Amino acid sequence: MRLSPVVVLALVMTLGSGLRLEAQAGEQALYEPALAKFQAGDVEGALAEIAKVEKRLPKDGIARYYRGVFLEKKGDSVAAEKAYRAAIDLAPDLPEARSNLCALRIVAGEHGEAISLCEKAVALRPDFTDAWHNLGIACQGAGRDKDAVRAFEKVVAMAPSKADAWMNLGALRLRGGDKDKALASLAEAARLAPRDYLARFNYGAALAATGRLDKAAVELEEATRLNPRHAPAFSRLGSVLRRLGHGDAAVAAHEAGKKLLPNDAAAALELGLSHAARAGEGDALAAAAELTRAEKLAKAAWEPPYYLGLLHARAGRCSEARAAMERYRQRDKKERMANEVRAALAGCQGK
Repeated sequence: MRLSPVVVLALVMTLGSGLRLEAQAGEQALYEPALAKFQAGDVEGALAEIAKVEKRLPKDGIARYYRGVFLEKKGDSVAAEKAYRAAIDLAPDLPEARSNLCALRIVAGEHGEAISLCEKAVALRPDFTDAWHNLGIACQGAGRDKDAVRAFEKVVAMAPSKADAWMNLGALRLRGGDKDKALASLAEAARLAPRDYLARFNYGAALAATGRLDKAAVELEEATRLNPRHAPAFSRLGSVLRRLGHGDAAVAAHEAGKKLLPNDAAAALELGLSHAARAGEGDALAAAAELTRAEKLAKAAWEPPYYLGLLHARAGRCSEARAAMERYRQRDKKERMANEVRAALAGCQGK
């Protein structure tokens, strides 16, 4: 196991521009009272009005779809799912119901069913950007990142102003190792949504991954300003500041993240490394404490015992270094750092 940052994707449901569906002129007038109340914020009133339509048109799939939308807004996802399924049964060619049900199944962790629903939705309506977006989320959740990338590429081709799609596309490209394209995608997301902390965070992460540390620090600092509760932004900022040689600022950023998310192994590892990079009194002890904490939090990760072993070796604590390096070997079967381990132990002078 290797410690790595989490890529955050944004889920989209058809609750705005896709609210009004096409219907015959006479039927469309029936939905207007419910839609008017919904858009005025009166969800209960909207449900009462749509119930009148359902009584008059018991086989109407569009009315069931609207019921699902209203229930979703109310926060009753179970009843909303039931309404969307009824809408699909009554109107199999209604892509909006399939897309929203797809989103609910994503939230439930049922990515296989979600993929089937959204694939049918985009087959019914190839220009349905929300359905393509949700298909990308579902594919990512199912481990099909290449299919997810293709879905988000469809979205940005049809709707180039959708910042969340650019953000998701960039995050997936970054995870797939395509750093240049990731950087371009995330830069576009940050340009389109400068006050979206996730857009600024992911752009900062991509800048750091491509060695553009000064710009990365600016983006990550802005992410922490936009959302002071987003612990990963503080952790990533601390790592960038450490690489820039700003030891005190790096530790301060990590400590802020630790207060928000105290049991994150990756953050504990980075805090330990930032302490180790400083030469202040007590930093070596603080580094050892954080690396030990990271090792306990992530029992299968190889990085904490490896760096702990290096720290002990440099301090001349050879028995502790050997013990840590043995734990490293047990966790890292590929022995990625075998040469570094041998050099550290060979050069260790002490007990």
